[in-house]
Amino acid sequence: MHMPEQFPILSIIIPIHNSEKFLGECLDSVLRQSLEEIEVLCVDGGSTDKSISIVEGYSASDERVSCAKMDSQPAGAARNLGLDSARGKYVLFLDPDVFLESNALQEAVSKAEEAAADITVFGGFAYDEKAGTDTVQKSCLRHDLIGEKEVFSIDDYPDFILTFTNTVLWNKLYLRSFVVDSGIRFQETPYASEVLFTKMSCVKARRIAWINEPLVHYRKDRSGSLPALETAGLDHFLDAFRALYNALTEEGIYEEVHTSFINYAYSSIASELNPYKNNPNRIEVFHKVIHDDTIKKAGILDADPELVRHRGDCRFVRGIAEACRFEENKRKNPLEKRIIQTSEPTSPFFSIIVSCYNKEAYVEECIKSIISQPFQDYEVIIIDDGSTDGSLGILSDLSKGNPRISLITQTNQGPSGARNTGIEAAKGRYIIFCDADDMQQNDALEAVYHKLQEREVDLLLYNGDVLRDDEVDEKTNLRELALDFERRYQRLNRYDGS
Repeated sequence: MHMPEQFPILSIIIPIHNSEKFLGECLDSVLRQSLEEIEVLCVDGGSTDKSISIVEGYSASDERVSCAKMDSQPAGAARNLGLDSARGKYVLFLDPDVFLESNALQEAVSKAEEAAADITVFGGFAYDEKAGTDTVQKSCLRHDLIGEKEVFSIDDYPDFILTFTNTVLWNKLYLRSFVVDSGIRFQETPYASEVLFTKMSCVKARRIAWINEPLVHYRKDRSGSLPALETAGLDHFLDAFRALYNALTEEGIYEEVHTSFINYAYSSIASELNPYKNNPNRIEVFHKVIHDDTIKKAGILDADPELVRHRGDCRFVRGIAEACRFEENKRKNPLEKRIIQTSEPTSPFFSIIVSCYNKEAYVEECIKSIISQPFQDYEVIIIDDGSTDGSLGILSDLSKGNPRISLITQTNQGPSGARNTGIEAAKGRYIIFCDADDMQQNDALEAVYHKLQEREVDLLLYNGDVLRDDEVDEKTNLRELALDFERRYQRLNRYDGS
């Protein structure tokens, strides 16, 4: 196709690096669009495969396609070069492994023109290549946060401006003059180079429009083709985090977006650290993040938990912080356990010992089934046995302000070691052992108490139901399902005490 003499309406910038597998599909989806007044700027960062040959083949048959070459540069540098070369009124940044809906560009540009928008955000699909299926990616556009307001800015949603969309680039159409005038650039780092660009552009934009429809497909669960993904590391994530905090502070708007920044911080930190939960070096990794100067300076871990919309992220990150503090204390002090809170009852009838290791999906339900009992002459001794998930954060939240709860954390000793710790701390006349994925019926303690009043014994056995989870997809949020006991569980059999 011949390139029109006038400037194109849209510049599409695609950084490539060893992207031969999917690059053709990406370019086909762009060049077949109903919107033809475009230029496609591919910037190669030192590919050693057939990526450049593929682009040159497209360029030979379609003058709208061009290719610039760089020596082994990360995606951020490639995007900056593409931005400097762009001529379009609007700019769209794509990755070489995404592909567009057939009318995506026309819809995005039409919305931007209609709304006179600096940024136009649209939805996206997560594409499962093995199954050949698409799933709407909710994080692309959080419609629940922005309501029905068709055009908005930081003035309308200061508490959501950093979280109403994720940090990806391929679902955001930018007015090029806005980007140039704002002076926003990509960090030229191997990983997370888009964070500063996407978040600061949302903060600076005076008019943000949106399309509540997925217009782009990205491949999930795939190691990326760009150097950014091949050399991913926490150091670069922290670099991006610091850069964003510093930019917001220098612009004098950090306090205005404080709530939004706190929510972004918890979700991004949880996302970065979650893959390390079972890594042998996890404590060192956790320390690197939790003790970062900017995270301390921004007061992330001291923020009011009520500000955080996603309680799971909050508890996970705070649980990790607790685990780090415990490890630090352990190194300074050879003791293997730390008492976080001690119960007030001096001689309760029951001491209920709950041992917990990595039960974040169940432990809240367990503890609530105990503390909601009508019978009140008891203490709860919770032993966190070195959990590496969000369990300790959940337990800390549940324990605060409850005088009947003792909370102890220790290095992992196994169930028996945790129960022995509980026995040492117990003050009750009788002891009840409970695992963190168990639940007590709402009159259990009262029933056991009355049985013991009839006859004093050393050991009392009582019935219990054996339960199992319904079949649940591994991606399902178990914490949400835990709120609905009847839907989530079915009875298999009864334990008769024999």
